[in-house]
Amino acid sequence: MIRMNKIGQTLYILSDDVYLHCRHGAIEMQNKVTGDKQSIALENVSNIIIFSHAVISCDFVYACDGAHIAVTYNSPTGKAFGRFVGTNTGNVILRKLQFDMIDSEKELQFVKNIIGAKIHNQVWLLKYLSDHNYYADDIKKKAKSLSAIIMKIKDTPSIDAIRNLEASAATIYFSAFDYLIKVDNMKFEIRSRRPPKNRCNALLSFFYSILTNACTSALITHGLDSECGYLHRLRSGRDSLSCDLIEEFRAPIVDRFVIRLINRKEIQYDDFEDNESGIFLKPEPKKNILIKWNTFLNDNEVHHKLYNKKIIMNALPYEQALLLAQYIRGDIDEYPPFLMID
Repeated sequence: MIRMNKIGQTLYILSDDVYLHCRHGAIEMQNKVTGDKQSIALENVSNIIIFSHAVISCDFVYACDGAHIAVTYNSPTGKAFGRFVGTNTGNVILRKLQFDMIDSEKELQFVKNIIGAKIHNQVWLLKYLSDHNYYADDIKKKAKSLSAIIMKIKDTPSIDAIRNLEASAATIYFSAFDYLIKVDNMKFEIRSRRPPKNRCNALLSFFYSILTNACTSALITHGLDSECGYLHRLRSGRDSLSCDLIEEFRAPIVDRFVIRLINRKEIQYDDFEDNESGIFLKPEPKKNILIKWNTFLNDNEVHHKLYNKKIIMNALPYEQALLLAQYIRGDIDEYPPFLMID
């Protein structure tokens, strides 16, 4: 049940030698050195993420505006530093209601629901990956400890207290990560970021950032202000609501994908380069795993409990953004977070 204009593919631009323009209803990508061209229909694209110094034309900007395609400029590690979202993308009445919800009981209930869902989905992933695992008993004990934290959230009186519970859950959850990773030189060790201190953390941060971009596009599509968050408070220049929305998806989408990528040896230790700024994917491996990421999102379906049907993973941020908009407007009494089920 997708109620939106479209859910197309995300187009990733990795080369500096690309010139982007549009004609005849298609995005045309031309290599400035070789002159080679590729094209993709506008109707098949919902987001464009540029990791390079690609050049864009005015026609490209006009076409993306008309087709409601968001264009995000990212650093090589996936951090967004600029975005074009076009005209008429907001809903001022909805945004007012969104800001009015800050410091209300309604805000507290929303935060309880998303953190409860986040931990639920962490429990699901641990159990899902514990089958035939040498450390299965230890993993299941940690999953049980996480389930106990979920039970505490219902009666938690404040968002600060929920943040404390979330931090406790994160410590337990990530302590099980290396039980799940089977490649010794790609171990998780401990959660690190800004910059990540090893290759596993570099992958997690990279795909968390990309999925946060998708959440931003989904929120904007449904008229919400991506910067007005609740669990993540207002901070200039940060898409705090996107940071809220991604919480439900971290474990079942990004963590599962990264663990699978490593365990299947589809990414190798030498696919990264280290420098004083951090750990980065090399260009060709980055291209390859982004193809795998798009396939993972578009070819895998998950059961959505609310609708009692399967939807593709790529649709999840859009479905949940729509439900959040309905909750903020008062169309529904409670925000129903996404829960992975067996």
